[in-house]
Amino acid sequence: MAGSNRDYIRRRVLLALAIGACGWLTIFAASFINHAAGEKGPLPLMSALGFVMFIGAILAVQRVKCPRCSTRLGQVAMMIGAHWGKKRRLNFCPYCGTSLDESVTKDEPVRQQAAANPLNPIR
Repeated sequence: MAGSNRDYIRRRVLLALAIGACGWLTIFAASFINHAAGEKGPLPLMSALGFVMFIGAILAVQRVKCPRCSTRLGQVAMMIGAHWGKKRRLNFCPYCGTSLDESVTKDEPVRQQAAANPLNPIR
């Protein structure tokens, strides 16, 4: 896996947003088909599929983890991954303190890093 921590989180969040958007489009298409078919269309099954896709996307965003400390980022992941404006953005993981612009490496476990630096105020 190449790139920075921010890129890793952004890919996860944008994938979940795409799945959620497809869920909403599926619900819209089901209602359109149902209206065109005269109340005998596949509304219940297609709407349920769209709803499951949307709920799955919400749960996927809630389960996005920091690539360094493997802590779930939850709502913070949306602030990191779906940042399009000029507002302030997060530059570090709120749990382990690693920079989000640092490259992703899995060479050294985080627990060993934390033990090597006992003065880390976040731990």
